[in-house]
Amino acid sequence: MHHHTGNTGHVRNGNYGLITVTTRTTFADDVRFRTTMVTGTLEANTITGNQLIVDNGTVRCSGDVHVERIAGRGRIITDGSIICSGIELTGDLHSGGDITCNDDLLVKGSLTSRHIRARNILLHGVLQGHRINGSSLEIRPLRSAMFTRFDMLKYEGGSSASHIDVNKIEAHRLTCRTLQAGTAILCDNSMVEHAICSTSIGLDRTSCVMLVNRECRRYHLKTA
Repeated sequence: MHHHTGNTGHVRNGNYGLITVTTRTTFADDVRFRTTMVTGTLEANTITGNQLIVDNGTVRCSGDVHVERIAGRGRIITDGSIICSGIELTGDLHSGGDITCNDDLLVKGSLTSRHIRARNILLHGVLQGHRINGSSLEIRPLRSAMFTRFDMLKYEGGSSASHIDVNKIEAHRLTCRTLQAGTAILCDNSMVEHAICSTSIGLDRTSCVMLVNRECRRYHLKTA
């Protein structure tokens, strides 16, 4: 098993224990690894391995990313899908395909994908997706004076999804066409066209649901 430090700009086909990407680096199509650490920029057609760790780096992939774990701080952008056990990332996570996690998906920043499936989804920031499935979904705003100062307003915008199907949801600044859940709490100017909740849905005074199923108990959240 080989090791590679990112001084050459290209990683050839093979099985690697540790790959360290410190400069602009490309992967050959048949690279496998235990751990890849990205502090520079990684470009690949596909990414396959165990741990993909970003340390203020950028990952760009034109195909699928298939790893056990994604972690760190930086940007991951793929035109394909992401298949993994779990994700814990601060920064930007963008998939042109689907994101599938067997365990939890935790993102502080922005999360974009066509279809997101995970056990528990926790986002501090902005979500853009078509279909969301999981046990629980929590969307909270990521507020910082730094965002306004450096014109990073994308982290302070609202989230949107066409269809959400979870057991439990708590969302701020969410716009959604169809929501199916056991229990739901919607805050901060959230708007849902059609909600189907088996138990209850709570709304603050700024949020609304246009249509709710008859069996769902609807109540207003108390504000301080």
